[in-house]
Amino acid sequence: MPVAIQAAAHAPRPWSEPSGKATSAKMLLKESCLKEHMLCKTIFQSSFETIASSHTWQSRNGLVYAAYAAYSNHHHLTIHPEDHEGKQEAKVEVSGTIHDVDFGGLAVMMTDEMEKHIVDPELKSWILPDFTTTEDVDTVAAAILMMGSMQSYFHHIMSLRCGIPSVTLLGQREDWVKIRNRLDKIEQFGAEPSMFAQRLITVVNNLINAFDKRNDLC
Repeated sequence: MPVAIQAAAHAPRPWSEPSGKATSAKMLLKESCLKEHMLCKTIFQSSFETIASSHTWQSRNGLVYAAYAAYSNHHHLTIHPEDHEGKQEAKVEVSGTIHDVDFGGLAVMMTDEMEKHIVDPELKSWILPDFTTTEDVDTVAAAILMMGSMQSYFHHIMSLRCGIPSVTLLGQREDWVKIRNRLDKIEQFGAEPSMFAQRLITVVNNLINAFDKRNDLC
């Protein structure tokens, strides 16, 4: 079951919906991925309608921005386990048209096709989530990320102030243990990723400990 961590003495402030919130899938894409939006002519499929009524805000770096906003404004933070040349032809064929085909399903199918040409047979299962909280949209998002991986590296800069009063970790302890086990593979990607993994292991271990010592401070 989910576990909540009280990281500060003060209570969290309620989230106030800021102005400019995306009201459509097109606006969400524009505000989150401006460069990609400029190249996009039509959105054939989106999960926006299922999240439109929730506390959803657009950002290029969703997890980083969520943590920053929670830290800066005393909000409670909730996260779940899913919130990470030369070309070989990979082809998927299905019945349907661009107006009724399941593009999310195609993305997942494409990872199956890509897996046939990847030297490391474990890479796909390492990337795609399989946690107790995993939904179809999570798998699709991870599949799309896998398709677009290795194109560039991201440079994140965070300027922090204030503090996060509390955090809720969704899913089961076993989900976070799975994440911890997957970090071992990062060492195969080189010295720099290995250094990052070593630092991340400490963070993930503390998340796992939170399930063992509920209400203790991380």
